[in-house]
Amino acid sequence: VYNNSHGNEIRSFYYLFPFDRVPFGKKVILYGNGVVGQDYARQIEAGDYCSELIRIDKNYKNYTNVFSPEILKDIDCDYVVIAVNFLNVREEIKNEILKLNPALKDKIVDLPTRIIRY
Repeated sequence: VYNNSHGNEIRSFYYLFPFDRVPFGKKVILYGNGVVGQDYARQIEAGDYCSELIRIDKNYKNYTNVFSPEILKDIDCDYVVIAVNFLNVREEIKNEILKLNPALKDKIVDLPTRIIRY
């Protein structure tokens, strides 16, 4: 992370949305609104990649247009993308998803790809 000439913070990397595992035009739930989730959301929204994007996070009250993970109990989607960098947290989230809605088991995508900027 460094600051540009205007004093804005610039990261030397970003996280690439898993386009290879989530086909175009699908209904996607994005779990996580931290650095990874925000990178993913920017990419999805820039290209209108998903037919519907629903963002959820445990800290949903800190954001606008982000919902509680509890909505997973009563929702259907094509994919749930876990947008978290740390393996232990991804595993906790995966277990939570399966507890809330076991039918989503084969729809979970995780393991973010970090891209270095040059």
